[in-house]
Amino acid sequence: MAAFEASLDVEALPEGISISIDYPAGRDHPKGGSPVEIARDNPQALLLRECVQQFRPEAGNIAGAPFWSEMPFLTNQIGCPAIYFAPGDIAVAHTFEERIDIEDYLAAVRSFALFIARYCGVRSKNEHPTRRTS
Repeated sequence: MAAFEASLDVEALPEGISISIDYPAGRDHPKGGSPVEIARDNPQALLLRECVQQFRPEAGNIAGAPFWSEMPFLTNQIGCPAIYFAPGDIAVAHTFEERIDIEDYLAAVRSFALFIARYCGVRSKNEHPTRRTS
């Protein structure tokens, strides 16, 4: 943030032009995110890791993440455990170099589908939800 602000050449602006920077992060800290974590043995995180490793045995490691996101809203403010999970390399996320290998993408889709099926459950084609009668 400091490097960005320092790069602005406010002295070279034409008369009557000014620059104002707002950081609308809306987090606990005035400039952005706040720390957040869940237990390493969180059952949902372990289940997702298991599902990921079905398709990418080398992936699914559980570790801290040093970047900013909406996770503090979910975990700290409403008590909903959350984790970061996505295919690709975080080092190039949100850059012009961001690319995802198709096999990594498909493995992530399969991992999410398996996680949802295991976490939420599935019904057979012939099973119908219970209908309420008035």
